[in-house]
Amino acid sequence: MEIGNAFNDLLGHEIAEVFTQKRPLANIIEEDDGYKLAIALPGFSKEDLSIKLDKNNLIVSADLKSEEEVKFKLKEFAYNKFSRTFIISPKVDKTNIKASMSNGILHVNLPKRAEEQDKGAHNIEIS
Repeated sequence: MEIGNAFNDLLGHEIAEVFTQKRPLANIIEEDDGYKLAIALPGFSKEDLSIKLDKNNLIVSADLKSEEEVKFKLKEFAYNKFSRTFIISPKVDKTNIKASMSNGILHVNLPKRAEEQDKGAHNIEIS
């Protein structure tokens, strides 16, 4: 019996979906001028993805049609459908968020607003 089916039988479909849902992994890096979000999405193209900014939530999702007629002998991974939500810092300049896709990695650049960027060490003049 598959784990997903066992959860469905024991917990009901909606609760089981939470435990068995597959979602891509992400890395977030903070730099002086902004944040870099990288999400591993092997097998996806940029046309498969949706990125939405809703207030302070950045939502990355996809809903691919599965190949029902394919009979797998072994199936260890599948990202047919997922949604990930990231809470955006108030420091982010929401009007200049950019995204690109390369080698199965979605890159999202979230620049900090100019007044939030760390200007580094500097001298302060005494008047």
